[in-house]
Amino acid sequence: MKKKVSVEDLIPGAFVCDFGRTWLNRPFILGKQLIKDEWMIERIRRYDITEVYIDTTRGKDIKKPPLSLADWQKAFGGNDGLREKLAVERSPWVPYEKELEKAKEIKHKAHSFVQELTESVKTGASFDMDMASEIVDEMVGSIARNRDALLSLISIQNKDEYLFNHSINVSVMMASFCKFQGMDAGKIRIYSTGALFHDLGKTRIPDEILLKPTTYTDEEIKRIKMHPQYGKEILNKLEKVDPEMLEVVYEHHERMDGSGYPNGLKGHDISIGGRMVSILDVYDALTSDRPHQKASSPTEVLKYLFESSPEKFDLELLQKFIQSIGIYPVGSLVRLSSGFLAVVVESAKDNLLQPVVQLVYDLNKNRAIPHTRLDLSGDSGALHQIAGTEPPEKWNIDIAACLKIE
Repeated sequence: MKKKVSVEDLIPGAFVCDFGRTWLNRPFILGKQLIKDEWMIERIRRYDITEVYIDTTRGKDIKKPPLSLADWQKAFGGNDGLREKLAVERSPWVPYEKELEKAKEIKHKAHSFVQELTESVKTGASFDMDMASEIVDEMVGSIARNRDALLSLISIQNKDEYLFNHSINVSVMMASFCKFQGMDAGKIRIYSTGALFHDLGKTRIPDEILLKPTTYTDEEIKRIKMHPQYGKEILNKLEKVDPEMLEVVYEHHERMDGSGYPNGLKGHDISIGGRMVSILDVYDALTSDRPHQKASSPTEVLKYLFESSPEKFDLELLQKFIQSIGIYPVGSLVRLSSGFLAVVVESAKDNLLQPVVQLVYDLNKNRAIPHTRLDLSGDSGALHQIAGTEPPEKWNIDIAACLKIE
């Protein structure tokens, strides 16, 4: 079957049967070509070819078309109310480098707590609930000073420590998400602490199942799906646990269409905390390297969540989450229309499509370049529109170094 497709949707293995150009104006002399790697796709882009014809009988079909930049622009780009919100979020605003050191301390403290919490639950010992609240309060304080610092730390993933980091990451995002919505301090603490504990029930599941690198059996899946119930049971043994915190733990796998678990709740039968944490849980899971799955780019995961709504996720809450974290979150590697690769180093000041980036690679010359900071919302931004995202490992880009995370 022959069909016209966007160059952005091409994948290695697809067979291009027509470039729509004469041989002088296309990257290959032959008018038909099997796409062998990503570099061939990049060569097509450089000739300003935006659409080609592929033959699915001679090669792979395209990947599922992602949302286009136009779709994102329509959903978020021209929102004056959002511009005002972004401006308010940055006042007062501590410089990234200054807040980063404090953010590192907070994450280290949270990591130690989650490790101790895990051991305590496994051995049946008690754990310090006040310490969890203290850590969450410190997270909220850091986010208020400069949310990019703490959020940049969760953009650097470690597959071997996924189970520990996941709970911390979801809690950090929950604090940012709640603050963006203007919730009061008490509500932020409840939801963010619930997020920190959302996978607590997994302490009752053997590591050989949780860390299994191959496909789960039906029995293993059934066991894993018990973890929301286990988490609720563990917290219910404590005194004065807020009911909304329990909802966050118990409902984080529920879905809007009733396809989730453990109770198959639908729509607004799911608490607001449950609907919020379900988005954050999936976002962090899919942007992380795990034993059985490679990480996807933040933007691609946001697109997936958007495309899955409102069936799976609360669309209104998802839009607010995207606004709170950015279409191109800190740590994303983006491809610019000017032919450069850049790392997003600071969230958008005015328009979600125009964050602050650091130029790191010249695609035209196929070489790394001295790092140059660029605010895409400034005058030069018109020359450097974001055209897509790229996997850092493909270009050997050290995201942690660009974000000054050591």
